[in-house]
Amino acid sequence: MMTLVLSSCGKPPKNNKFIPKDASAVVCMNLKKMTAKMVSFTDLLDKDSKRIQNSGLDFNSKAYIFAKWNPKKGKEKENYVGFTFMLQDESKFDSFLRKYRKEKPLKIKSSEGVKYTIIDGKVIVGWANRAVITLAANAPKAEKVWVDQLLKLRDQPESESLLANNKYFEEIEKQDYDAAAWLNWGNTVEQLKRNPTLKFYYNYLTFAGVNFKENYIIGITKFEKGRAVADIKWHMTEALSQYKGLFKNEIDNKLLSHVPAKKPMVLLGLGLHIQGFKSILDNFGLTKRVSAFLRKETGLDADQLFDMLSGDLMAALIDIKKQDITEQTVDKDGNLESRTIAKTNYKFLLGADINNVESMDKLLGKLVADKYLDKKGDIYTFKIADNTHYLFVKDKMLFGSLTKTIKDAVMENKGARLDKNFVDLGRSSAFSMYADLTPKILKKLPEENLDLVPFGLGPSLKKLDTPIESFSIKTSPAKKNISHTKVIIEFTNKDQNSLRSLVEMIRKMNFSEVPGFLSAR
Repeated sequence: MMTLVLSSCGKPPKNNKFIPKDASAVVCMNLKKMTAKMVSFTDLLDKDSKRIQNSGLDFNSKAYIFAKWNPKKGKEKENYVGFTFMLQDESKFDSFLRKYRKEKPLKIKSSEGVKYTIIDGKVIVGWANRAVITLAANAPKAEKVWVDQLLKLRDQPESESLLANNKYFEEIEKQDYDAAAWLNWGNTVEQLKRNPTLKFYYNYLTFAGVNFKENYIIGITKFEKGRAVADIKWHMTEALSQYKGLFKNEIDNKLLSHVPAKKPMVLLGLGLHIQGFKSILDNFGLTKRVSAFLRKETGLDADQLFDMLSGDLMAALIDIKKQDITEQTVDKDGNLESRTIAKTNYKFLLGADINNVESMDKLLGKLVADKYLDKKGDIYTFKIADNTHYLFVKDKMLFGSLTKTIKDAVMENKGARLDKNFVDLGRSSAFSMYADLTPKILKKLPEENLDLVPFGLGPSLKKLDTPIESFSIKTSPAKKNISHTKVIIEFTNKDQNSLRSLVEMIRKMNFSEVPGFLSAR
């Protein structure tokens, strides 16, 4: 890892000038606002907090974390993460670093007017004229390499900074925020494509003409009492914005109003313009070929199939329950053996709004005739691994579930229904999501699903006494080449600032149970 700081004489520079124009991602922090929201009176008396207070840092300025990665093979050594902030008192910062490690004190050196220290060959911290930049690399580097990079950064003119070369980062810096983020999405996608699986799926987007070059994502976050709110903009090129026609301006809430629960564990809504997908097939001259296949398999041609659904889709996970069942098997000697196994039952409901009932009836009839489905009255069923799946039509909507009680509640209009705030998630959004993240719900997550949680955090997530209550997303289709997303994280303590709640959660964490790359402090 590595750290560096620009030095100059006279008035201290604004430290965002140190972020290079070819950066891949930036996180911005308004230290003055964040400190006021997360620090309490008791923190002022805390030993560790006092060390930070006396470190010489300027808590009235902004700090920036930035990353630069080169997605080209063989260029990994060029990747680094940086951190830049300002100082109130350089002598206090010098003293703070000298006391950083008692067993192996850091050596403070200087070169051409810049003080610096190198930590384990992976980090260089440099400071001058109250400005500090810290850069970090994965592998150790020679001291001369670090110093040369430090001096190169010092000599970087403002005209080479990200602020001077990217209007979207400039847009962030003109706004009022607690924290903010900027992401070069095109560069990030190229980095992600190094994963063979992701590259395989990305090839389909390439075939469809989707290109993420010159796409940027920016987000502004504010920490409020009981919640954190992020407003995110995806600035896309005209070439990508043309696909906005695939999405609706909002999701029909009548689908969500059929969910038989006042509060779901997870809720997803998606509004698609089905005809937009048909237009893509037309543009590639594939409609006739696809129609022949569809007619054979479904009894419908492409026009009928794309006209069958309105494009409003929904998925709701209502509950997860475990049940002990007895399973009997016969061993090689013919003896009957019994064992108890835990079976996980997922109570969910899937839904799709029907546009053309005649086409839907024709499709379901074809599947019954071909023995893929069984029909009893208005209910269609099929089995997978001894589990009965239900398909049923209600109020011009097709629903699916594994649970008979869910099916009955929808068909017979029984039981509770979603509260209005959940139903309204679909308003003015092409995609919406809600997730209940309270400890009670997290403890219901089956062990076999924990591997799906990124970065190996699954087991820690179940044990975490999180102050977070829920998480919701609303995304709109692009207008004037900009797509808007609002993310709201609700906290259980409505009287305390959400940033303070996060700080308290981190203090309580058992870092021995967190994956190694996250536990270093």
